[in-house]
Amino acid sequence: MHKAIRAQNLAWLVQYLQAPNEREARHIVLTQIRTTLSPGEWHPDHRRAAGTACAAYSIAAVFVELNRVDKDVIVNNWGPSIWAVGKVCEHYIADQRRQMGEAYWRALAALIKELGD
Repeated sequence: MHKAIRAQNLAWLVQYLQAPNEREARHIVLTQIRTTLSPGEWHPDHRRAAGTACAAYSIAAVFVELNRVDKDVIVNNWGPSIWAVGKVCEHYIADQRRQMGEAYWRALAALIKELGD
């Protein structure tokens, strides 16, 4: 039963991560922001895209942390993107955590750190 629930969780998470809005946000972060902008140059649309990308990967990180999905599947398929989004959004993530509290996006920050090690 546990395997079936984890498989359902993974199916939902994959569907969520592959939704057009989430994919577009990652695209903006990894192409427009990553290649041309420093954090001080971000437009509100860039902040929204970063927020969407980080929130989606934060959900994935929580699922991994709670063992609700197979960590290897997430790391092997999205790990490089999670790490890259995390590096581009490093200052944004830190700012959000300062404003919202250290628990905010904690699982995301931990997963990004682990992927970079």
